[in-house]
Amino acid sequence: MDNQQIYKKNKLYDMGINVRGIATSIKTKDISELTNKLGLPTPTLIDKTYFENAISNSIENNEIFLTISSKGTILTVGDEVAIESMPIGNLSLDGKAMNFIVGETSMIFAFDFYENGELLRSVINAEDQNLKAEGELLDIEHSEDDFTELIFSLMETVSGDSIYTLEPDAESVRYKFILEDDKAKDEITDTAIATEEHSIEENIKPWWKFW
Repeated sequence: MDNQQIYKKNKLYDMGINVRGIATSIKTKDISELTNKLGLPTPTLIDKTYFENAISNSIENNEIFLTISSKGTILTVGDEVAIESMPIGNLSLDGKAMNFIVGETSMIFAFDFYENGELLRSVINAEDQNLKAEGELLDIEHSEDDFTELIFSLMETVSGDSIYTLEPDAESVRYKFILEDDKAKDEITDTAIATEEHSIEENIKPWWKFW
């Protein structure tokens, strides 16, 4: 990370970086092109905004932001958009894709990295302990042991940009899943609800929630 990126990180993320989403080498402004491949209903357009809002801690639970990167697209999402259970490989059939969770407040990090439809690496790390580590180590893992840096480097590999390299005033488009019927709600939140109910039984916070 160069000096400009270090400055940007310190300026934007005094309280730590907490963001979750998807990166793909598919470059598109049409969010339905991506949600269709993920088996999701098409979200409702809310407004055009800035990238700094797409990576803020104030994203609502059912929001999804689309940001065009230099070689792909980055989606950032709220807590109820269950990226952990989505067929991310469908976004990598002719390239690369990944989902990612960076939770510096809770020290929880995760990613699934795909290429040409194949899951190559899946990791969940909490407080420097791997809860899950499947697949062969990626080359970058041999030289990068900071999970935030690792995930953002993989984002650049996938989409040409990361949260560090995109400018805060880059254009992002905000959408929201308007859950008008039970079927649509189930498609978005089934996994999230099941995870949360299990966590309540165990009296713990869902691992994928940061705060």
